[in-house]
Amino acid sequence: MIDELYRMHALLVRLDHPGLSVRAWDGDEVSEANIGRQRFWPADVGWNKAEILISRYNNFGDVNWRFENRNISANDLRDMNPDLIVSCVDDPKARAVIAKSGRKKSDQSIWVDTGNDSDSGQVILGHWRGRDDDQGLLPHVVDLYPSLKKQNKKDGDSCSTEEALVKQDFGINQRVAAEASGLLWRLFRHGGLERHGSFVYQTHGEVVPLMICRDSWESFSTA
Repeated sequence: MIDELYRMHALLVRLDHPGLSVRAWDGDEVSEANIGRQRFWPADVGWNKAEILISRYNNFGDVNWRFENRNISANDLRDMNPDLIVSCVDDPKARAVIAKSGRKKSDQSIWVDTGNDSDSGQVILGHWRGRDDDQGLLPHVVDLYPSLKKQNKKDGDSCSTEEALVKQDFGINQRVAAEASGLLWRLFRHGGLERHGSFVYQTHGEVVPLMICRDSWESFSTA
């Protein structure tokens, strides 16, 4: 996803936009199982993921982005006022923390959540912050899947490439990231959206849109 953000940043700058200011959190280190599936090299093994990726773009991409070699906390979120949050996590607890820290603010911020399993995934863009009485708010991932507030189980780290590919087959991460960046590009470049999410099914080559439609939201059993 950081690759996608950088590409958008570079294009926006060339269109006389100030571009993106990114801050990444990740408490995990690069393992052998990450090589080939994500943007890491053998020399990166043992280093913090956020530090490696952000440092690479700072050194070669003419940006001054920031990283934190730990997972984001509720305190971090309370102290910030981001325009955009992008979550790429396998921990339901992290989504619950993000959801709880937002929404009850007077300003509006966007939260894009991405997730996937072996050969399918989803992207959901919603309002992280905004007035509770604002009828124009888009539901975020925890609004649509309130059970995420109660789930605490995190997928264990994969010890081998074979095990990692059973959990996430080749290509699904990239396809989900591309769907997320496509939504953001439409928002940044064209100022509006016809849909606010996607469900990706890699085996069948299908992408099902999540339309901006209250009837569709109610099918998720949300008010």
